[in-house]
Amino acid sequence: MRQLKPCTIRGVAYPSHAAAAAALGVTRQRIHQLAAQTLNGRTIRTGGKPVTVDGVTYSNTAQAAAALGVPYWVARSLGRSGTQRGKRRPSGSGSAKTDHPPTRNAVKILRRVAALLESSVWIRRLPPPHHCEIAKARHILQQQADLLGGP
Repeated sequence: MRQLKPCTIRGVAYPSHAAAAAALGVTRQRIHQLAAQTLNGRTIRTGGKPVTVDGVTYSNTAQAAAALGVPYWVARSLGRSGTQRGKRRPSGSGSAKTDHPPTRNAVKILRRVAALLESSVWIRRLPPPHHCEIAKARHILQQQADLLGGP
């Protein structure tokens, strides 16, 4: 036979969850929810597994989220990976970073824009004085692409 689990809901003590459900006219599931709340309505999370993030162990995920100032689901993810996002890894792990950002995508974009300026129907429909300015812009973009990526 199961033992009765006393609970306190809104400051009133009940001998069991079933007795509290009958007295309040709600389901037992709602009694479980109410039993986990304090008088001011904030939920108290009990139990939970310890979570370690960057060598610091928290009693549960909710406490880790509060201490790190991140949402619960982010703290859960950090607990699984064991490290915070954005933190540098110890030297010697992974590939070495260069001082120069990758330029391959920038070159592709510059060349695409230059080709678009050259072939766009909408640009051809502009008044003739604008064609000279667009030709200058296309020339500048092409020069930048050539400087960044070579031929």
